[in-house]
Amino acid sequence: MSRKFLIVLAVAGGAFLSLPAAAQEQTIRVGWTIPAEESKYWIMRRGDQFPQLGKTYKIEFTQFQGTAPMVQAMVAGALDCSTQAPLSLANGALNANLQAYIVAQHVGERPGSFSVYWAVKDDSPIRTIADIKGHSVGTNVFGS
Repeated sequence: MSRKFLIVLAVAGGAFLSLPAAAQEQTIRVGWTIPAEESKYWIMRRGDQFPQLGKTYKIEFTQFQGTAPMVQAMVAGALDCSTQAPLSLANGALNANLQAYIVAQHVGERPGSFSVYWAVKDDSPIRTIADIKGHSVGTNVFGS
């Protein structure tokens, strides 16, 4: 083979090897809990805010019964991220060495923003927090 051909072959081979590998769509595994969590629905309904969704990455949502099981899934490597409660996230960091980052807060306790709400039936005698004295209050999961 001629020296010129070998040089051209080497340059072409180097150029080929420098090309990025075919882009493989990444999957981001996201944990969520209650249907009222707007982050999942915001992502689903605001595609314009996520122009690469379905092109370079996709999101796989998994629903959980609470934030503590999501921390366990993150520790086990079964989730990449999740909506979290501060206590569950702190327990994961302290007890299981979970390396996590808080990237957003989607609940704001101020007028005009989403806030935690409490509801009673129209005919309930409970109208203020003081009216709860002597009654029982239930939550969906310990630590929520």
